[in-house]
Amino acid sequence: MAEINADDEGVNKDRDGDTPTPALKDLPGLAAFVSLGTTIATCVAVGVAIGLGVDQWWSLAPWGLVVGLVLGVIAAVVSVYKLARRWL
Repeated sequence: MAEINADDEGVNKDRDGDTPTPALKDLPGLAAFVSLGTTIATCVAVGVAIGLGVDQWWSLAPWGLVVGLVLGVIAAVVSVYKLARRWL
């Protein structure tokens, strides 16, 4: 169990007091990285799903998948760039 000491400015320490653990104030930074990861995964997954749907509907395999993947990666790069500009 960890305790929060008032004089440590929000840094949690183990009961023995020598191993600092991240405080709750570090969670927004972690949430930002999680949001970047989910943005990338979602954009690529949506692009691949649309590409596979086009392949199945119009029998264009593998071109729908390739185009969907490329568009998904482009969308991921643009989205990550927009998110990263907040912190730069």
